[in-house]
This record gives sequence, C-alpha cells and structure tokens, in this order.
Amino acid sequence: MSNDNWKNKSMSFDLKVDDKGGKLLGYFKRLQDEHIAFEKAIIGKRIEYLFNAHVKVDGKEKDTAYQQLLKLFSIGYQCGWNDYKSLSDETKV
Repeated sequence: MSNDNWKNKSMSFDLKVDDKGGKLLGYFKRLQDEHIAFEKAIIGKRIEYLFNAHVKVDGKEKDTAYQQLLKLFSIGYQCGWNDYKSLSDETKV
C-alpha cells in the first residue's frame, strides 16, 4: 500500500461482543486511564515549556517563587483551554 492511497483502503476489526466477566469493559477502562494519565503528563510538560519560553524568573528553577508562578500560569492556561474547548464543543453540536 503506498502512502498516497492510504485513505482509499478499508479496514475491519473482528471483536466479539459477548463480554463475560467484564473483560472488555475493564480493557477499555484501562485504555481510558492510560490516555488520561498520558494527556495530563503532556499538558504539564507543555505548560512548563510555555512558561519557561515566556516568563523569566530569577533564581533557581526549583525555588518557591518559580513553583508558585508556574502553578498560577498553569491555572490560567488550563482555564483558557477549557473555555476554548467548551466553545468548540458547543459550535460542533
């Protein structure tokens, strides 16, 4: 399959829906938990990167002032993202 025609290929998955004992539900729950943990880690690193790119704090990076300013920046960033996401979700409906 060439990279040019990948959109024209069909795919199918063979999944059994007879979930005895909740194995499938447990599997999807684990996948969701892994995704949430990964997303939190990525967002945390992204916020720290943006903070360091736009805010200069004198002193050691791990001192109290740096940590407090990073938390404040993180709250503002996440609130802005949540506002954007909720507006985006409302316009999709």
